Amino acid sequence: MSTLENIIRSVAIAITLLAVAPILSAHHSRAAIYDINSITEIEGRVTRILWRNPHIRFWLESEIAGEPVIYEIESTPPGTLERHGISPEILSIGQIIRIAGTPGRFNTYAMEAKNILLPDGREVLIQRDSEPRWSAPTIGWTSEDLSGARINTAVARAEGIFRVWSRDEDSSFRVREGSSLSLVGLSDYPLTTTARQMRQNFDPIADNPIPGCTPKGMPYIMGQPYPIEFINDSGRILMRIEEYDLVRVIHLIDEPGPSAATPLGYSVGRWDGGRLFVETSAILAPQYIAGIPLTDSAQVEERFELSEDQTRLRYLLKVTDPETFTDSVEREKYWTWKPGVEIKPYECTIE
Repeated sequence: MSTLENIIRSVAIAITLLAVAPILSAHHSRAAIYDINSITEIEGRVTRILWRNPHIRFWLESEIAGEPVIYEIESTPPGTLERHGISPEILSIGQIIRIAGTPGRFNTYAMEAKNILLPDGREVLIQRDSEPRWSAPTIGWTSEDLSGARINTAVARAEGIFRVWSRDEDSSFRVREGSSLSLVGLSDYPLTTTARQMRQNFDPIADNPIPGCTPKGMPYIMGQPYPIEFINDSGRILMRIEEYDLVRVIHLIDEPGPSAATPLGYSVGRWDGGRLFVETSAILAPQYIAGIPLTDSAQVEERFELSEDQTRLRYLLKVTDPETFTDSVEREKYWTWKPGVEIKPYECTIE
C-alpha cells in the first residue's frame, strides 16, 4: 500500500468517526463567544475534565449568593499545551482551583481560562499571552522536550520543504502589508457591499461553518496554528495538517481533476527556483474565514518559500473573488523547523 493510500485510509477512518460525533458549535472564534476585553475570577471544585481537541474543557462547581452553580471552562487545545510543558495531570477531579479568564458573551457560566491557580500554589499560564497574576511559581510555555533520537531522525530525513514545520511563535497570519488582523472586526478587508452585509448578519453560533468537529476547508484551514508536514509521494506532494488529521494532495503531474468539489479542493503545484507555487480550485463551500464565505468564482494561489538556511518557511496566500472582495487579498505567515517535532493525532471529540 502506497504512502498516499495509507494516509488517505487513516483520514477516511477519522472522518467516519467524526460523522457520528454530536454536532455542536464548539469550534469558533474566541472573540465571538467570549468578551476578550474583560477578565474575571472564579473559584470552585473541578467536577469533570475533557482533555480533548478542539479545546480542553472542564467543569467547576462554585457558588453565587450561596447557591451552587456549574461553570463550563475551555481553553487551549491539548496538543499545544503538551508541546509547551502543560500535561493533563495538572487537573484532577475534586481539586479546588481558581480561574482567571474571559467571560462568555452569551452564557453567564462559561469562561475561557487564561490562568489557573492550583491547590499547591503553582500558577498555570494556559494561554500563549497569559501573564502571571497571583505572583506564584508558574507552569507553562516551556520549549518542547525533544529527544536526541527524534532530532537526529528529523535531520537525516529533512530534504528541502519535506519535513515537519511548526508555528513560528512570532508570526501570526497577517495581511500582506504586515498589519495584524483578528477574526472579528474585519473593517480592513476590502469586502463588497453584499459580503459586508453578510458579515454584519453573521451569527457565530447559528451560522458557524465548522460546528463540532467539522474540519475547515480551503483556504480557511491554512490559518490553523498546528504543525504541518510535507511528504514527497511520486509526482504528488502530501501536506499533512495536524488539525483535524487532514491531508491535502498537491498534484505535480497532469492528472484528471475531481468529478465533484471537495472542502480542500483540487490543488496543482509547480516548482520555480526552489519555490513551490500552488493553485487550488473545485473547493466545496469555500470559506475565507468564519463570516466571510467565498463563491465559486474564487481563485486561491499559494507560495511556499524556504529561507537560505532552510529553517524557516514563508507562506503567501492570495485570494481573488470579485463577488466577495473588491481587490485581491494577500496574507502571509511563517513556519519554523524545530527538528524532532512530530504530527500528533488530533482525534477531535465533542461530548
